[in-house]
Amino acid sequence: MTTVDRNLVWGFAIRTQKNLDYLMAAGDDGADVHLVTQLITSMLGLLIFPYEELKRASPNIFKSHALADLAADGWPTWTFSIGQSQDLDDLLRHLRNSVSHRRIRFSSESRKLQNVEIEFRDRPRGANKDNWGASLNAKHLHEFVRKFSDLIRVTPNS
Repeated sequence: MTTVDRNLVWGFAIRTQKNLDYLMAAGDDGADVHLVTQLITSMLGLLIFPYEELKRASPNIFKSHALADLAADGWPTWTFSIGQSQDLDDLLRHLRNSVSHRRIRFSSESRKLQNVEIEFRDRPRGANKDNWGASLNAKHLHEFVRKFSDLIRVTPNS
């Protein structure tokens, strides 16, 4: 079997997805695993690294993907508590900041995705007040991450 080098963002993403799928299946079988935790850590390899890589190559690559259009295509819908994101680029930028700076809150300690709402917050460097906040159920976050992975597989330069 041929694999993509893990030093490449795509090789790392493939391995991250494989690990996430394995743990999701293990959780479904009753294994003592923390699926919500794994989903958040998997965002690094499945969202953040690819986002950064593609943005370097093409800075406007995600601006043409309006969130309203994605929702119409079956993507999960985010709930915004502070500010708003109109397109995928803005949403991903804020999610990247939120995950990178550990500005995430969970609604419960449940290991079941469907029982946990996850809130992401962002604020400008040096500010003392958040300027963006959005939340999504963990089950829907898993769907979002999968749809993003599917999107970038067909994106030029991926």
